[in-house]
This record gives sequence, C-alpha cells and structure tokens, in this order.
Amino acid sequence: MTREAQGYPKPLRGFSHLIWPALRGLVNQSKAGRSKEKLRLFFFAILGLGFMVLTGAGAHWLFGQFLQAEFLAEILIRRTLDIILVFFFGLLIFSNLIAGFTTLLLADDLTLLMSSPIPSGRLFLTRLVFTWAQSSWMVLVFGVPVFAAIGPVLDAPWWFYIGIPIVLFPFTVIATALGCLATLSLATWLPAKKTRDVLIVLAVVGFLFLYVAFRLAEPERFLQPDGFEDLVSLISGLGGGENIFVPTTWSLESLLALAKGELGQVAMPIITLFSGAISSLTLSAWVSKKIYLRAYDTAQMGRQNKEQDEGSVGAARFMMRYPKGPLQSLIARDNRLFFRTTSQWTQLLLIGALVIVYLFNFKHFRSLQDAKIINSVGIFFVNYALSGLVVTTLAVRFLFPAISLEGKAFWTVRVAPFPARTLLWAKVVWGSGPLVLLSVILAVGSGWITELPVWMLLFSVVIAMLSTLSLVGMAVGLGALWPAFHLDNPTRIASSIGGVFFMLLGASLLILTATLSAPLLLGIRDFLAYNTIPSYNRLSWMVGCTLILFVVLWLTYRISMSLGAKNLEQGA
Repeated sequence: MTREAQGYPKPLRGFSHLIWPALRGLVNQSKAGRSKEKLRLFFFAILGLGFMVLTGAGAHWLFGQFLQAEFLAEILIRRTLDIILVFFFGLLIFSNLIAGFTTLLLADDLTLLMSSPIPSGRLFLTRLVFTWAQSSWMVLVFGVPVFAAIGPVLDAPWWFYIGIPIVLFPFTVIATALGCLATLSLATWLPAKKTRDVLIVLAVVGFLFLYVAFRLAEPERFLQPDGFEDLVSLISGLGGGENIFVPTTWSLESLLALAKGELGQVAMPIITLFSGAISSLTLSAWVSKKIYLRAYDTAQMGRQNKEQDEGSVGAARFMMRYPKGPLQSLIARDNRLFFRTTSQWTQLLLIGALVIVYLFNFKHFRSLQDAKIINSVGIFFVNYALSGLVVTTLAVRFLFPAISLEGKAFWTVRVAPFPARTLLWAKVVWGSGPLVLLSVILAVGSGWITELPVWMLLFSVVIAMLSTLSLVGMAVGLGALWPAFHLDNPTRIASSIGGVFFMLLGASLLILTATLSAPLLLGIRDFLAYNTIPSYNRLSWMVGCTLILFVVLWLTYRISMSLGAKNLEQGA
C-alpha cells in the first residue's frame, strides 16, 4: 500500500518537485545569459534602486513635514500608511486576479501538468507561488521604501527595518490567495481569455481615470507653505477608522508597533497576519480541489472555440477583400494582429491620457513666457523637444519591436515572393500615420496653449512631421538590424541594447534638427516681427542649414532602412 493510500497528509508532498524546474530554469538562464542581457539587467537594477531611494526620500520628507502639525503628526502618519496599505492591497488583489488567468489556466506547460497524476490542490498551490512571485514584487519596489521612511521620523530601532518584509510577506500572500480564488471563480462560469482581456481594459481605464484626476488636482501645490495646510486637512479627513477584520489594519498595527519599539504590541497583529495567510491558503487550496479542473476545462474550450471562430471569420474577411499586393496584405495583417492583442491596443488609451496630461502641463511654460523668463523662440524649442521625446518613446515601444514580433515564424514571411525592403516599408506605412498625426496634435496643442504665433505654429508642424517620418524609418530599420525573434514581449525588446541605442540616436536627431532649423526660424521671426531683410550671407546660411537638415533627415531614414533590409536578406 502506498503512502498516499495510508492517509498521510499530502498538501505539500511533492511540492518541491513542481517548484524546482522553474528555479533551475532561472539559474540556467542566468548562467547562459549573454553579456548584453546581463548589461540590460544591471542597468534596470540600478534604475530600480535609484527609484527606491527617491521614493524613500520623498516619503521621509512628507512624514517629516507632518511633525510640524504637532499633535496631529501621529494621526497623519497613521492615516497615510493606512491609505497606502489599502491601495496596495486592492492593487495586489487585482494584479493577482489578472496574472492568475495566465499562471493557473492559460500557461503552456499546464497541458502536460494536467495530464500527469498530480493532485489539483497541490498543483494549484504551486501555480499560486508563481502568481505571487509575478505580482508581489511591486510591493518591495514601491512599498518598502515608503514604510522604511517612517523609521527615522519616529526614531525606530534597527530591527524595525528587518521587520518590514516580515510584515509584508503574509500581507502579499493573503492578497494572492484571494486574487487566485477570484480567478478560479470567474473562470468557472466565464471564458478565461475573454474575462482576462476585459479586466485588463478595466484596469487600464481605471488607471487612466486616477492618473488624469491626480494630475488635474495639481499635487505639487501641496509643497508650498500655504498648500501644506490643505494637505493636512485632506489626509486627516480621509477615512473614519480602520477595520480590525482586514489585513491592512493588522499590517498597520504591526508596522507602527515595530517603529515605536513596542515588542509587546507586535505579537498579536503579527500572529493574526500569519494566521490569516495560512487560513487563506488553506481555503483557496480546498476550493481549488472542487473547481480547479472544471475552470481549466472551461478555459481551454473557450480558448479553442475563440481561436477557431476568429480564424474562420478572419479568413473569410480576407478572402472577400482581395488585397491588391504584398504591401497591402502586410499592412492589413498588422492591423488585425494589433487589435487582436489586448495588451497592444489598450495602450492607446494610456497614450491618450498621457497626451492630455502632457498638454495640460504646458500652461506652466506659458506662465514662464508671461514672466519674461523665456521668449517665444525658447518656448518653440521646448515644445519641439518634449513632443519629439514623446514620439521617440512611442516609436521604440511600437515600431522598434515590429520585426522582432514576427517571431520564430519569420521564415514564412521571408520565403514569400517579395524583398525584405517591402516588409520594412509595410511597417513604416503602418506606423507612420498614427505617429505623424500624434506629432501634429502635440505641436498644435502645445503651440496653442503657449500662444505661439500662427507662423511659428505652422513651422513646428512641418518640422515635427519631417522628424517623425525620419524617426519611424530609424525605428523600423534598427529594429530589423538587431532583431530578437526569441522574445515575444515588446517591452523587453524595446528595453534591449538596440532599443536604448535607438533612443540615444533619436534624441541626438532631435537636437540636430532643432539646431539646423534655428537659423531659418530666427530669420523668419526677424522679418515678420522687425521687418528686417536678411543679408546675403545670412540668407545663404539659412538656406544651407535648411538643405543640410533635409539631407540629414533623409539619410537617417534611408541608411536605417537599408541596413535593416540588408541584415534580413542575409538571414538576420
């Protein structure tokens, strides 16, 4: 008789065998990693560490300012920490809910694991660990510096900083268990992939709403002496008290007791936190034994039907339209792929919100102009530089990975009867229209808000369109020169060494374009404002710089596209 049949406890038996392959995969990947990938990881590690330091410094400044409120200081700190914990807890549950669809129901290796003799409860706990690892790292990056900032303000002992991750660990486990439990509950009745896509859209819309509302509230005014009193009133009026039955209150009590050095007051909330984590894991594992297999079965059936339906409908539409040539076919295919991928087209909503906030902030430059700190020419170049950086960032995110996202099936495109240059040209045509339109909107909007003259606004539109077309060609060409067909995440492709190099070249092109367009801009301004006719030498200088500008923009586009096409024709 086996140990299973003898009734031995089995929730964690074999658990390490399911976790070990993922851990070994990470270790092997780090050992086999290329120098470029290690350099990229080092760069983002330094960037993340710097962000944590800045976040901690800002939180320390805010908590230090609360001390000026004397008797309200401790209440304000407590209320602020409670708001932060509630925000993190809700964000963790939602992120685990979305990530759970991938790890619990839609992962590629689940086909093999589901057919193996592994109990569903044990498999669920393993995937829950993966979900926790994917979703809870943000608390360490965003939360730990904030919570550590109260230490110097309250003169906390050294072991307070060690206790922060101990408090946050069960806090994140509870959120993960509840999020995964909600995932299984939804997937039992609704198609998993469609539900995940809907939740992603709702998350993006909610984030945009909060972000725009946050910017329109102008939080920087609280940094002023008069505005600080409003901040104190705002925080003191938020919330009516903590609920003793929620994990946020347990975590808050633990952190404050640790910060004050009151060890006797720490035991109860810490024990409650870990008891809540164990209880939530036990409950989720018990429920998963009842519904996990049914939820997975529903997810796979919905997935297959959806793919078959989309494929048949897409094929029918394609056959009815009869594209006239390879260029039109490639553009139509890219349009379908873009709007079928929820993680791609939902970012258009984010771009729209960023444009609104971006244009809203230009009223501050208008105040600088009214104060005679900067003139209209300076405002023109500030508008052009900032708008150009926005376009460059979008180009590296959407166009630089365009060739790489063809993936391992790139050979099917290459064996088609058209040259590689046609593929690159299709990517340029597909991406140039939206980016040129965006650059025009940014140029017109920023110029109108800062009250630039009409002729200067038209000049900015022309320069923005020309530089955007050059940036589009550079992004597509360099993306083909350094393709990463093994990656399917456009964000990772954009953050590669090639993407960083494109950003540097794009910023250099913007600076060079602004420098070469300055003589013509100043000459037109002097003629219209002061009725000054340029001399022969100055006119020659204006014409020469303008011609050089057109040559630079054209060569940038042409050389980038030629290098990319040549690399693809040689086998990438």
